[in-house]
Amino acid sequence: MGGDDTALRAVFTIDNPTNLKRGNRFDYELVITNQGNKTLVIPQCLNWEDVESGSRDQRYIWATVGVKVSAKGDLESELDGGLTLYGTEERPSSELVLKSGESVRILGSEILPISMSINGKIIGEAKLAGVFYVGSGWLHRTPTPTIPDGYRDETRLLLSAVAEEQYLVSLGPEQ
Repeated sequence: MGGDDTALRAVFTIDNPTNLKRGNRFDYELVITNQGNKTLVIPQCLNWEDVESGSRDQRYIWATVGVKVSAKGDLESELDGGLTLYGTEERPSSELVLKSGESVRILGSEILPISMSINGKIIGEAKLAGVFYVGSGWLHRTPTPTIPDGYRDETRLLLSAVAEEQYLVSLGPEQ
């Protein structure tokens, strides 16, 4: 995916890992730490409407928080229900500044699927890990005669962090 995977560190904790069963909800914590030497800016708004300016040309930052599923055969995906955050320089309250060594704590909740497949392959045992991505975006209008309200959204991944902590889970069909 690209992006800098050294500036951020992710620590992933599941509250009750013994309750990781198909169809059950689980709560987790993802702590993101700036381990680089530069100050970093990450978004903190849950809704696009909180940062949308309505202009024909808007630059913004985004972040996604999710839970990665890794299975045998180098199969990887993410659970549905990840979180997307938005921020823009035009609204400083939409951004969080992390100085070197500072952290942000993100609390989340997910539901394990009853069954899961990746690339058409049914997943049995898998490992869960927290992931965090930060990127920049440029939303600009590109009207054409056939699509007068058209626009383009160009994004670029800047930072990524995958937690080392992993939790074993069974997502395969019942035996």
